[in-house]
Amino acid sequence: MFEISTQPMLMGELEQPSISLDYVTITRRTEEKIQSLMTGSQAYPAGHFTHTLHQIWAFGVYMGWDALTAGCQTKEDRERLNALTRFPVSPELTQAVLR
Repeated sequence: MFEISTQPMLMGELEQPSISLDYVTITRRTEEKIQSLMTGSQAYPAGHFTHTLHQIWAFGVYMGWDALTAGCQTKEDRERLNALTRFPVSPELTQAVLR
């Protein structure tokens, strides 16, 4: 398990509570968001700007998960989330995009 700070942060005059998230929670939320975006893309015809935009956002969510969980993700989670985006992503491509 890795943690995001459990100490409150001060943002200007507002105190923002921080949260602690584990790998399983981050992965579950990522999967839910990718599914939501990919479902939302189906409201538009293939090739429509908004259809494609939803798919790109879903891929961005995947890339965020990949960067955040690097070093502790499972092969099964990586393959499952990658498949949800409908974009084939090789480890080499992921690393090239993150550079």
